Amino acid sequence: VIINIRFAELMTTKIRVICYVGDTAGITRIDSIEVYNDASAYGKLYAEPPPGWVLVSQGAPVTPYNGMIVHDGVQSNLTDGNLGTLSGASTEFIDLYLDLGQKKSLGYVTIHYARHWNKTNKVYVSDDAVNWTEVVSGDGGIGKYEYLQNTTTTSITDLNVFGALLPANTTGRYVRISSDQVYVNINEIQVYSTNAPYVVPPSGMHLISQGAPVTPYNGMIIHDGVQSNLTDGNLGTLSGASTEFIDLYLDLGQKKSLDYVTIHYARHWNKTNKVYVSDDATNWTEVVSGDGGIGKYEYLLNTTTTNILDHNVFGAMLPANTKGRYVRISSDQVYVNINEIQVYSKDAG
Repeated sequence: VIINIRFAELMTTKIRVICYVGDTAGITRIDSIEVYNDASAYGKLYAEPPPGWVLVSQGAPVTPYNGMIVHDGVQSNLTDGNLGTLSGASTEFIDLYLDLGQKKSLGYVTIHYARHWNKTNKVYVSDDAVNWTEVVSGDGGIGKYEYLQNTTTTSITDLNVFGALLPANTTGRYVRISSDQVYVNINEIQVYSTNAPYVVPPSGMHLISQGAPVTPYNGMIIHDGVQSNLTDGNLGTLSGASTEFIDLYLDLGQKKSLDYVTIHYARHWNKTNKVYVSDDATNWTEVVSGDGGIGKYEYLLNTTTTNILDHNVFGAMLPANTKGRYVRISSDQVYVNINEIQVYSKDAG
């Protein structure tokens, strides 16, 4: 009897095997135990992004590479968070890269193919967009379907999704995608990180929060400066709380599309920092939560300081299609001071 057990993700260095038999006189014989940590032992299977991993590519600039000519839609469609838009190539192969803004820990890549996923699909990473390291290569051919979600279709014009975990300790600023087939169309490319890194506001975003009224929430008492300092556009002013946690919200005046939030912390950024949105300032939806603790630094720019009195900047993309009139910030730490809160939208006004 051969029993195969495949672990989706194995996070251990030891495996314990216990065999039970039906009676005390029985003998269980094990000839061998084989453990594989290479997906190729069972084929290169489609994978979902593990829970808790963070999308870091939304809004990232996309650049054609090796002479690729963009066709069937602008390249920004590939990171706009909308599976209804697309871009691709005509008679050339796909070869393009995303700029994530800075070097990040990278764990997983999804490519939502609109069509023509059936040849070799590769992922590379780089620190400089010149020197590339190949990290994933999958044969999408009929009967192979490596890393592809739909493994039964024989029509290459059907939608399909490529999903692959990257090798452990993969890092890079640039992520390159190549698809060795012509007439490829892609709806979206999504890159995930194993942690929650700081993200810069993508180019083309509009600041929509300057001058927005700020209201303390849940009994928070304003300290160290009036709350209007938080949206005055001046990083030299501040406001915050004393012995209470920060909990306050901005009124943007009307419901808007919301894409990115920055919080410029003057000090005490080192616990849980959250962003919520609402249409009525009563019913709130949490859209971002980051552990700012030493060693975690989720969504924080300075990931080397151990002094919580140092300035730090929280920067996070919001989930696709986030909308609201009110944006609430809570920081699960006392004596927090903030210089500025900035909310951005892809939409002007």
